[in-house]
Amino acid sequence: MESGLFASDSLVIKIVEDFLDNHEYEKHGVILDGFPRDLKQAKALEQILEGRNFDLSIVVDIQIPQSVIIKRIVGRYSCANCEAVYNEKSKPTKVEGVCDHCGATELYKRKEDDPKVLDERMNQYFKRTEPIIDFYKEKGLLIRVDGDCDIKTIEKRIKKILKSKEIV
Repeated sequence: MESGLFASDSLVIKIVEDFLDNHEYEKHGVILDGFPRDLKQAKALEQILEGRNFDLSIVVDIQIPQSVIIKRIVGRYSCANCEAVYNEKSKPTKVEGVCDHCGATELYKRKEDDPKVLDERMNQYFKRTEPIIDFYKEKGLLIRVDGDCDIKTIEKRIKKILKSKEIV
């Protein structure tokens, strides 16, 4: 990740399989955030779910302009103690340099959020992810949500979709 590359498909698929094997998702379902990221992972997910007699209900594509994504990620920083996440512009700490949650003063930026590394991550993301958009669109599972707003608004939009589909 620090070089801008993604974890291998086999590793990520194994993590998802292990998660599903160790959680009771059948009753309430599960939300997979950031998975699948490419066509190989999407097809593996189909097989994983098919083997467990579980269907994929919807795929949400949160659409955000690349310039906004970059601004959000480059401004992100975290507390080294409790991992609380902040943003220089949209969610700074109340007291500069002090975590709002635990009071720690060691705040850091992730190496993969460096603008140069981020550029490679974005290129990899679009190259790998674009094909799965069509894949899920053809299956009638794709729902697009405007994500160029605050997180609460995005959450409300997604919940509204889930309710309209009788998923929640």
